[in-house]
Amino acid sequence: MFCTNSKAKLFISLLMVLSLFVLPLQMAAAEETALQLNLVEITNKGDVSLTFDKEMADPSGTQGQFKVKADDVEIPVTKVEKTNTPEKIKLVLETKVSDAKLVVVSYVKSDDPALQVKAVDGSAAESFDEIEAISKDDGSKKGDEQGE
Repeated sequence: MFCTNSKAKLFISLLMVLSLFVLPLQMAAAEETALQLNLVEITNKGDVSLTFDKEMADPSGTQGQFKVKADDVEIPVTKVEKTNTPEKIKLVLETKVSDAKLVVVSYVKSDDPALQVKAVDGSAAESFDEIEAISKDDGSKKGDEQGE
């Protein structure tokens, strides 16, 4: 700071002090609105559903951001669609994974906002790597099966 004017120094000091309060508030607000993935499960039809903590926007066109592996074999995602459960989206798979022993799902958040999985409030899902899907048949937590 090379200010010689005392008013300018005071103004800059005031800005610095205010930034100490405003920046943490902005960061806290961003953390509160982050979209959280709650559950990854294999549907009764052998596709994969993802349940988030917020109502989801239309995920059409985002299939290229997902990778599904069943027993270490990559399974192409043909489309991503909403279900009758507002917080859930479904990954429609080229090959159904009902009989797989291990199914994992990865997602890479695109730099293009149009290719990001989002909630209706505009918050976007962050990237995740190889989250294991649970089967609805194994007695684990069961989700709403409508729309599957």
